[in-house]
Amino acid sequence: MEARRQLSVAYYEDKDILYLHILPKRPFVVSETNLGFFIHYDMENQESMVGFECLDFSLLIPHIDDPEVIPDLPISFDVKDFGLEEVSLKNILEWAYQKYILKLEAFRIAA
Repeated sequence: MEARRQLSVAYYEDKDILYLHILPKRPFVVSETNLGFFIHYDMENQESMVGFECLDFSLLIPHIDDPEVIPDLPISFDVKDFGLEEVSLKNILEWAYQKYILKLEAFRIAA
């Protein structure tokens, strides 16, 4: 993996929306892949990713390996609030699904 970034995670159960912000938070423009998955790009440097958003998050997991939905990024993430270090975007999404949708107490991160 090329780079490692700090990430904040927020899930809104009532709307089934997951937000992943690359810290520090910055103003952004949005690009949509498929199935309501959005990539946020820095408003001033639109080649730099600053976050992700998923509408209807509970419906995303069966499509997580589809590159037209979730891009395979050369970036890994740390989520300090939850003790996650050097984790891929796909693994963060799988972890969030286990935590927020399945409401599991213990989480398994795939290697």
